[in-house]
Amino acid sequence: MIHSIKPIRYIGPVFLPPLLKGTWNLGRSNDWRTERLRKFMDSHDGKLGRNVKTVVRDLKLDISGIHAGRLFKRDLGIGIREYAKRTRLVTAAVLLRVSPDSIKQIAARLGYRSVQDFTRVFRAMFNQSPTEFREAQRRSAQKLLEAKAS
Repeated sequence: MIHSIKPIRYIGPVFLPPLLKGTWNLGRSNDWRTERLRKFMDSHDGKLGRNVKTVVRDLKLDISGIHAGRLFKRDLGIGIREYAKRTRLVTAAVLLRVSPDSIKQIAARLGYRSVQDFTRVFRAMFNQSPTEFREAQRRSAQKLLEAKAS
């Protein structure tokens, strides 16, 4: 059964800073092309799905994919693919925190070929597996609720 799921939009600063531990300090770009490309990736959960050249052409940036990559790296200090990867992983972390979906469903939604691929990449960024992350988030939420109750 195939579900049509809308991508998650930016849901506020509550989730992102604790997840990234200061490694994602990107400012706004002065170049409209970089901003348009960044907004596209943010609105698609970091999934390029196609090569950069096709995305750049579809966004009507009037530059080559290689030049778009250079501008992106110059303006934001991080490459397009790395930005897309981190965006997907942050989206995954948010979903693990708030969604009842299984890890397999989350991995599939974000375009990973297998749970093993997703787990490997997630562990590389967050130093814990998705299951460990989800359990730690549940424990911290429970502690917060207990602290508020007393």
